[in-house]
Amino acid sequence: MKRVHRGALAFQAGLVLLLIAPAWSQDTKPLFSPPEKVASPRASESSAPTASAGQDLDELIEALSQWPDAKGVQSAKLLIQQGTAVVPRLVAGLRNHDWRIRCGCAFALGELGERATYPDVKRCLDDVANNISMGVFFDALVKIDPVAATSDILPHLTSEYARTAKAAFLSLPKVIDDSFADRLLELTRHRRNDVRYRAVSLLGRLATDIDPRLYIGMLSDRYARVARVAADRLSRVRDEAVIRRLKERFLQGGLRSASYAALALVLHEDRMRRIVFDDEVAAIKRAEGLLRIDDQLANAAGACVLANISTRTTDKGVRSLADGHLVPILLGVVFGGVVSRDYGAIKDICLRKAVMLTGEDFGENRDLWIEWWRQHEKGFVARRELMRIPSGERRRLFVEYARRQENARPSEFRIVLGGAQSLENDQFSLRTPIILDDDELEHLCNVLDEIDVFSDRGDGENPTWTGDFAQLTLQVGEAAFRSIHYSTIPASYKRLEETLRDLQERELWQLFYDPSRDGARSEWLKVQRSKWTKMQPVERKEALAERAFEVFDRLNRRGRRAALELWAKRPDAWLGERAKLLLESLRRPTADSTERGLLLRLLARIDRPELDRSVTEAVGFFVEEGRRLLREDFVASIDLSRVKALAADARPELKAVLVGRLLQHWDDDEVKRTLLSWSVERSKVVRAAFREALDDSDVGFLAAAERRIESLQPKEQADVLRFLGAVGRDRVLDFLVRFMGHDDEIVAGAAVSALGVVGSAPALKALAEVVSNEEREERVAWALTSIARADSEDARATIKDLLSSLSGKDRLLQAMDAAAVLFRGRKDSPLPRMLEAGDESVRRRAAVLLGREGRIEAMPELLRMVVDRRRTAKAQELLELITCRKTLETRPEAIRLFYETFQREHPAQTSLDWFLSALREKGYPYLDLMGFVRGDPRDLRAVSLLISVLEDSDWALRARANLTLEIMRGGAVGHLDRQSSPAEIQRLRNRWLQWYRGLQDES
Repeated sequence: MKRVHRGALAFQAGLVLLLIAPAWSQDTKPLFSPPEKVASPRASESSAPTASAGQDLDELIEALSQWPDAKGVQSAKLLIQQGTAVVPRLVAGLRNHDWRIRCGCAFALGELGERATYPDVKRCLDDVANNISMGVFFDALVKIDPVAATSDILPHLTSEYARTAKAAFLSLPKVIDDSFADRLLELTRHRRNDVRYRAVSLLGRLATDIDPRLYIGMLSDRYARVARVAADRLSRVRDEAVIRRLKERFLQGGLRSASYAALALVLHEDRMRRIVFDDEVAAIKRAEGLLRIDDQLANAAGACVLANISTRTTDKGVRSLADGHLVPILLGVVFGGVVSRDYGAIKDICLRKAVMLTGEDFGENRDLWIEWWRQHEKGFVARRELMRIPSGERRRLFVEYARRQENARPSEFRIVLGGAQSLENDQFSLRTPIILDDDELEHLCNVLDEIDVFSDRGDGENPTWTGDFAQLTLQVGEAAFRSIHYSTIPASYKRLEETLRDLQERELWQLFYDPSRDGARSEWLKVQRSKWTKMQPVERKEALAERAFEVFDRLNRRGRRAALELWAKRPDAWLGERAKLLLESLRRPTADSTERGLLLRLLARIDRPELDRSVTEAVGFFVEEGRRLLREDFVASIDLSRVKALAADARPELKAVLVGRLLQHWDDDEVKRTLLSWSVERSKVVRAAFREALDDSDVGFLAAAERRIESLQPKEQADVLRFLGAVGRDRVLDFLVRFMGHDDEIVAGAAVSALGVVGSAPALKALAEVVSNEEREERVAWALTSIARADSEDARATIKDLLSSLSGKDRLLQAMDAAAVLFRGRKDSPLPRMLEAGDESVRRRAAVLLGREGRIEAMPELLRMVVDRRRTAKAQELLELITCRKTLETRPEAIRLFYETFQREHPAQTSLDWFLSALREKGYPYLDLMGFVRGDPRDLRAVSLLISVLEDSDWALRARANLTLEIMRGGAVGHLDRQSSPAEIQRLRNRWLQWYRGLQDES
């Protein structure tokens, strides 16, 4: 019997788990995944393939016949890598009879950008056979010479082939030279609608804007998309002469041009936050006239104009029209069932005006809009813009102010307040205002007048809500409102914010209202106001803190946050007396991260070591968010003695919280002993915490851990080595390499494993040297397993080098097993090349490994193996997996003939085609897999189908379904083979169902 090395057995055992549950990297391209969508591949991509030495140019040119599939694009990229030397071959390829090869050559020439090739590519535009893919040639010309290409592509905008005209539009440069302005203007007068629309759209790509007055004539275009683009462009113009022309067109122009001029002016008011319908009488008369015409466009334009005017006018007729008729008119345009030629151009504006008048936004949900209007039609009052705050209306004033500013303290501020009559009901919510008395209201209104908040309308359309901003909303009653947004905060608003802060501090007691005990809020406010206003400032602060303490658990989020900020100003002793409440509040499931952070800062000020452990348990240090809060808001604030007390007998998750703070005190002997005792910790969260902290600053911990290892027993030495590999990266590389040659197998194995965890190029190089030179087979097996577990591009490059350099057959076979783990499902796998090896055992191992992935390249060698009776069963099993077909034949030659015949009669590029065919033959809804085939890696219908196939009686179908699910998920959830019992299959199916339900929730 042939003797088997213990090292080989150890290696195969080490790889089995990796083969069963592969970790698919994001850049992995699985065999059965759909072809990549090819939009505009770039020659400079870092992931571009590398041409193999001596690769024949004829083969690469011929491979372009698979354009635009991934293989064709890959060949084009390889040709590009050859540089200008390949240009003559590419130019010759432009005359090939196959349009795919012509496309691939054009793409490559475009990426190379040789100006001398421009005429050759240009000639392809004259060949009608290229109409199916003219966009590729257009793109190539633009990359070679953008200006010349623009001149040559523009005539194709009028092509009779819709595909060619669209490709020309999409391919033209993002910035078009100004010299083409006249040609584009000429095209705006073309007889065809699509040509005019594309021409007016391309005018926006010119390097310099054209005279905006030219767009005014386009407002009367019979094609709605042209007129709407013109209106959009005009709405962004600031030239007063153009605005006057637009108003003249609106008041005196023909029906169509007047309607689009009206829409342009409405959009201008919205976007520029200014008033242009200053002659209200004439504008109202014209808009009302448009409403009386039986024309959808005219009705929409008139309604939109009146909607804007109604928000600021004192005209009772327009206000009455807005209250009773404008909303149903606007909704009727959108949802009335009449779809005119202008419907698509006016729909969004009408919806926007309905939102403005109602304050509601139901999107395009017809049923919600109609139902809302039915409920509110009676007595409806359209919203209007607040122009001033009448003295008699101050008690109805509602003010909401929000500000975010990175360099301010605090960085965020928000307040809601108002007069007594701004309180709509007794329901206390986050937007319930702090009620001001008459004197406070007068003071606030005076400040608003001083900073002149009504002098402008803030920033224009689409304000940036990230970064710094200030948002002020003023409202009187239900309908009068004004919302002002600034992305650059005005200096005058500093005075406003100071006033608002002062008012909030004086009236903070209102936030501590307890609905369950205090009764109706309006009555409670009356009773409490006199009580609080009589108190002196110091007395009020004391009473406020006590009041917040009494009702804290019944406050809403706004009240609780105010209470915590108030308590932060109280003495430590006061907090200590209320530690129990603070701890109970920390345990509240409804407390958000900000609230818990404030609580932790308060608890950190209470110096009671017995309380600290309760705090860590209450915040939930076993989850990442809890650990983050503890690290930032508690551990960072307490003194070192309390940190040491927590470190004693701490659970791994708590150790992870404490590591960073302890390393800051490395010079402390007790801290040093504690941290070194943790160097045998196997917890991933602890190792991750050490790694993060040591990346910021290695205070000497690694060197101390290395020195300590000499005094430990082998088992503890092995734990420290694995720990150092996980946290030290390349800084411990030399130390780990030294221990690879240790006499103790456990220690040496741990060092090898740790190098794989480090995973850097130098670490992998050290492991490769073990594979090449080490005489002890067990250590060779460990090294290959570590390389496989590294799962990186460096690891893949290392294995490729080993496969090319190893001379011993046994080690080569083991390296192939590692390659199967690292390259599973990847098209750049070196294993197909091993199918051509001179050694039969190498070819067979490659065939088996590829067969397990369902790779069609393995079939020739498997067909040879199947006639070897010692290998018939294994080869037949893999052939079934690849083809999803089985035969009842038992004779090896008959089995081989069956699969040879099947492959000949059912040619396919990948075995996915055979899988789909087998599903169709068995009556499965195989078309449900089309979403996956076309590019959606997690199509729900495909996942559902594949899970159902797991219950099929055919082992090959079950295995292929499981393999495809692993590809879609990016990893396995369990093991499946021919011997899997029904119970095991059911457990596997349940795991996939759990994943499927997660996908449903995400979608």
